[in-house]
Amino acid sequence: MINKEQIAKETEAIIKKGKELAKEKGREVVFLGQSREKEAEFLDINDFRNGYVSGRTGSGKSCSLISFIKINNQINPDSKWFFADGKSGGDFNIIGGYSDLPVAEKVARGNGSQNLSKLLTYVFEIYLDRQELFKKARENGKPVRNIFEYREHVGPLPRIWICIDEIRAFLGETDFDDSIAEVNSISNMIVRLLAEARSFGFTFIFSCQQYTSTNVPTIIRSNTPTKIFHGTNPQDALYAQLNTTLDFTILEKGEFFLINLDTNLCNITKPMNTPFLAGKDSLYGNSLNGKLPKVTFEEIESFIEEEYKHLQEKYPDVIPKEDEYAERRRLKHLHELLKK
Repeated sequence: MINKEQIAKETEAIIKKGKELAKEKGREVVFLGQSREKEAEFLDINDFRNGYVSGRTGSGKSCSLISFIKINNQINPDSKWFFADGKSGGDFNIIGGYSDLPVAEKVARGNGSQNLSKLLTYVFEIYLDRQELFKKARENGKPVRNIFEYREHVGPLPRIWICIDEIRAFLGETDFDDSIAEVNSISNMIVRLLAEARSFGFTFIFSCQQYTSTNVPTIIRSNTPTKIFHGTNPQDALYAQLNTTLDFTILEKGEFFLINLDTNLCNITKPMNTPFLAGKDSLYGNSLNGKLPKVTFEEIESFIEEEYKHLQEKYPDVIPKEDEYAERRRLKHLHELLKK
């Protein structure tokens, strides 16, 4: 029996503590999970870098990931999120309202990766816009090298989170490594964002049932030092460079071990979990449905410059207003790309 009142108390305490830590540090902190003794663990966003969530079917991986997103979105409400669901199982619909775009799902027929490609194209345009913003700030005498300095010397700028579940499902027969050099390919955009965009405020989270080289491209494994591992097999643990003494058999559904290969600040070898639940009995699950008007990728293909103001009025939360020129240019670029 789910104790909703207890979940609410735990969650509110975590959110409160996270906001206090963020205010104290002057930047985001990431809630990672809590122990069985209800001790919450946080990590400075600088130490988190990018994350990877893994676990076999039924281990609670999706539930934990969605709970992670829900809580961190409330701790850092100015963040922007983008989601891609390779299973196309609807898991991310419950948090779809956090994103400017619909959840990118694998297409059953034809080019199964096309929605992920469209989403990454949109995100990559945001990255290019930020390059211009930072350059303009430096030309105006502002010492801006990263998102924190931009916020300090220029103004607010939201962090961009990109969550991709089961990336292998999107790739199909495509070889990730072979297509890295192909401009605007999924591989090319992911690799460039991983290598270049962190200082501009971009953070990735990947998720997959298995962690072997055939399921997770090497460059993704090497650029996701924060590992959140649910029930898994020894081979996956070996690939992830996890402590070989970890006993995954003690983990209950929804529990995980957490290792950060970049730092010794957060190597947690005791079972962790997240108090939020992602299903129908979650505290806020149903209230998020319909938070934003749903926009399909087919509608995005009709976003042309002449329609911009009309669409901005129709979808005020989907079309940001803070930089009309950049947004209009990004949408027009995406439209031209999709016509090819």
